[in-house]
Amino acid sequence: MANCYRNLPCFIECIYLLAGLDKEEFYVVSMVYFGHTVEGTYIPAELSVVKFNLKCGVIDQFHIHVSCEKLPLAVAHQAKEHALNTHGLPLPPYALGVANYDAISSNLLTFLQVKEEIPPLFTDVKQVSIVKNMLTTILGHHIKNKPLHISSVADLFFEMKQGAEMHMMSMTVFPSVKAAQEILDKDEFYDTRNICCEYHEALSLHDECALSKCMRWAYTISANCCLEMTIDLIPGRHVPFGFVDRPHLRHRYS
Repeated sequence: MANCYRNLPCFIECIYLLAGLDKEEFYVVSMVYFGHTVEGTYIPAELSVVKFNLKCGVIDQFHIHVSCEKLPLAVAHQAKEHALNTHGLPLPPYALGVANYDAISSNLLTFLQVKEEIPPLFTDVKQVSIVKNMLTTILGHHIKNKPLHISSVADLFFEMKQGAEMHMMSMTVFPSVKAAQEILDKDEFYDTRNICCEYHEALSLHDECALSKCMRWAYTISANCCLEMTIDLIPGRHVPFGFVDRPHLRHRYS
């Protein structure tokens, strides 16, 4: 299986043949940053990972606010503007959370159940390089020679949707990664309450929270793939509480 990590279609095919697509666990990751240096180093402010599969929906979640003693002077103004326009988190030296990257790394690697290799991680297509930048900084020597395989959630969604269709019909009709991205961009669950961290919940910044983003991605994939796998949607696990499914609308692709 490890050799398939570099090739997502191969990875999904391995799962389909060996374990069953419904049982395989996937990890989606979202990160928020304070700002970035001129050299292109992003300074992390929040990290979340959600583990899910199609059978159970959301299985577990990891969330932490990341702090640092102070921001580089050249980053301070940019970070203030970025915080006001997006995540709303307090800036160093008043930032929330943990500044010890070793402690964060230990907890994250335990959550990911890392033994030989770090499992594939999936994030927003526009954030792939940024998330890899920050995770590499945080994990540092803890990953040694272990490569970080980070791909877009849309790629994962597309492959899972096609795998689910093959399970039901022995053929695929879902057209493209672009179609998957369009569904993700609609962000059907963007205003869902009680799926983000306490800080963002209190400020009603649901859309900006890293944990909320991960939960919404897992919900979106589940809501669009479980039908073909004949899996009943569990409120709070596959979809938000109070969700009313409209399966007849889920097959109109552009």
